[in-house]
Amino acid sequence: DDVHRYVWDGALGAQGLDPYEHRPRDLVGRAEGLDEAALSALNSPDYYSVYPPLAQLSFRAAWGVSALIGAPAERVTRGGLALADLLTVWALFALLGLLGRPRGWALLYAWNPFVFWEVAAGGHSEALMLPLLLFAVRDALDERPARAGLWLGLAASAKLTALIVAPIFLVFLARRLDARRAAPVALASFAVLAGSFAPFASGVVRPHQRETVPGEAEPRSWH
Repeated sequence: DDVHRYVWDGALGAQGLDPYEHRPRDLVGRAEGLDEAALSALNSPDYYSVYPPLAQLSFRAAWGVSALIGAPAERVTRGGLALADLLTVWALFALLGLLGRPRGWALLYAWNPFVFWEVAAGGHSEALMLPLLLFAVRDALDERPARAGLWLGLAASAKLTALIVAPIFLVFLARRLDARRAAPVALASFAVLAGSFAPFASGVVRPHQRETVPGEAEPRSWH
């Protein structure tokens, strides 16, 4: 049911409202698509959005397309995530070719029912992150740390969990090159991620994220 939050955030962004600044329950009735029915579909109506900027941009685009063609925004959003997953399959084919491995192995991912359940059926934003991570792997194998860092930063801007693998890229490139020549992978990824958040820079982003992200702080009582 995360897809309903994607639709809500897309509606906010399309109408000039900051998803990092407002809790859904505080916005009911203030803009198109932000009604009680949409609120009841959310699994986190009392929390600020935690989805990073590139994901927000895709949610906004899906909302715009749904308004343009008159289709349900939830369906359009799921469709966009499924298309992103097809890009992952294409990237796997290309990466396997680069490694000299049978490209048909990509079908182990493409035909995996669990992937379908999570992406096309479940509608999860990992679909936006995965192709970007694979592009980063390709450039790391080609020993292009700056380009690998750019893709890694974009992947983190789609889903912050991409940062978990950042040390692996750094260690891999440091061994293939050296620490100084590998440093651009970290610098570029940080610069891209920080730059993606720049349009949302305000005094409320950090405290609101601290309230929302588990382990950051205990959320205050909602009224």
